[in-house]
This record gives sequence, C-alpha cells and structure tokens, in this order.
Amino acid sequence: MSDDTTTHLPVAGLDVHAASIRLAVVLKDELLDERTLPFDCQLVERELRRRGVARVCYEAGPTGFGLARHLRDAGLQCDVIAPGLVPRRSSDRVEGRQARRTQAGAALPGRDARAGLGAEPRAGGRA
Repeated sequence: MSDDTTTHLPVAGLDVHAASIRLAVVLKDELLDERTLPFDCQLVERELRRRGVARVCYEAGPTGFGLARHLRDAGLQCDVIAPGLVPRRSSDRVEGRQARRTQAGAALPGRDARAGLGAEPRAGGRA
C-alpha cells in the first residue's frame, strides 16, 4: 500500500500482553477508538477489519510473533517494531514495569506506523 493511501485510512497500534491486547485506532492526528480486548487473534482481526484499518503495528515482546503471523496470513499489513527503535519524546517515557501498562501504550506504535517509523525485527525464520 502506498504512503498516500495509508494517510487517508485508519492505522492501529497494539499494546500486546499475555492475557489482553490494548487497541488504539488513529486517523491522521485523531484517536478514533481505544479499547482493551482479550488475547484472541480472530477477535483482533475482526475489530481491525470493522474499523477499516490499513496498517497495524506493535512492539516486539515476550508474546512472540503469533499475532503478527495471524494478521499477515489474513491479509492485513502488520509490522512488529523493535522496542528500542520506537521514537519517544521524554514526556512519553514512564520508568519501570508501569511503562507497559499505560493506556497510551497502544497509541504510540500506531502514531509511529502512520509516520512510517520503526524497524521490524525478523520473526523466527519468517519476515
């Protein structure tokens, strides 16, 4: 998908945890929706399609790449971004474990996906 097309369609950022996924949908600079879903790949796919999301991304973490593989196999563009390469302002930083639990955690990767930022790590033999 070209960058021109993606700027007119919503993008989503996910904050993925073992039991839940925080979803944030952004269009241009407007947060359209933010909610917490149970960790269910099919439910996340359905929510993304319902909102017409063009691109989705989340930070790599201990949950692995199963969600990314599922979304890619379903035909959605999904990027898994290396946490150290996600640009953050000093005002976005929260020290310690609390950083992963913030509600804004999902909006940050979504904002960066819209801008085309971040680098994708390799997923266990699959890119």
